[in-house]
Formats: sequence, structure tokens, C-alpha cells
Amino acid sequence: HIKDLLISESSDIFLKYFRDSLRSLISIYILQSSDHQKKDIPDEFLLNHITGSFVEMVQWWVKNRMKQTPEELDFCFRSVIYPVI
Repeated sequence: HIKDLLISESSDIFLKYFRDSLRSLISIYILQSSDHQKKDIPDEFLLNHITGSFVEMVQWWVKNRMKQTPEELDFCFRSVIYPVI
């Protein structure tokens, strides 16, 4: 279970793998998409920001006993991230 991985003693190893995989996905599906509008913010900064924000959101969700539905988290995450991409 991912929940167990996030709260285990070896969570750092899992989080590094999670972040690396997420960075690749964000780079391909968001930053390289035709919908991504180039702004004055460097892509490398956006990549770091979006990845970090997503990982922190998942950790926050697990620590708070997953009270929100995945759909609620999706709405919140998109509401915060979409204005910057």
C-alpha cells in the first residue's frame, strides 16, 4: 500500500522514486503539451514547483487520514497549479 510506504521508515527512498517518476510525467504531459503557455517562468522552475506541490499534497492527505476524496484533491490541486501553467 502506498499509504504504508509514505509513513514507513523508508519513505525517503519511495519519495525519491515517486518524485523522479512524477517529474518525467509532468515534463512530458504538461510542460511539453500544446496547452502549456510559455510564460516568464522557466520550465525547470515549474517542473520543480508542480512536482513538489503534488508530493507534499499526497503526504498531507495521508497524514490527515485521507479525509478528502481523490476528486476533491484533484480539484484543489488543479485550482492551484493551472494558473501558473
